[in-house]
Amino acid sequence: MASTPTAVSAPGKVLLAGGYLVLDRDYTGLVFALDARIHVHVKPADSSSGVALNEILVSSPQFLDATWAYRCRFVPGGGGVEVTESRVSANSNSSRNVFIETALSYALSYVTTMIPPNIESASIAILADNDYY
Repeated sequence: MASTPTAVSAPGKVLLAGGYLVLDRDYTGLVFALDARIHVHVKPADSSSGVALNEILVSSPQFLDATWAYRCRFVPGGGGVEVTESRVSANSNSSRNVFIETALSYALSYVTTMIPPNIESASIAILADNDYY
């Protein structure tokens, strides 16, 4: 992961028809682009906040109690990166977020095949334009 803060964004879309059916060449879908965007800010984790080695903190400040912490480890034999929830704040009502776990696992597995495998602790903030909702 980068040792300097990085910000990226992606345009939104609405899948009006098609769903996963479009994975079959016999079917089509209808998708509309949106002006709304998803923004992600990734920065090295502040070690003074008690972050453990290879821990990734993910937050979505637009929602209440939307903070998750994950530990990452390399799976032997080229098995990618395994991501597991490491802790939940005592005053947090947030539940496990399988979507974030899966997205992190795929993204980190891909990135670590392109660069030397080294996962540093990081803090990720996910923000969406209000028009998204």
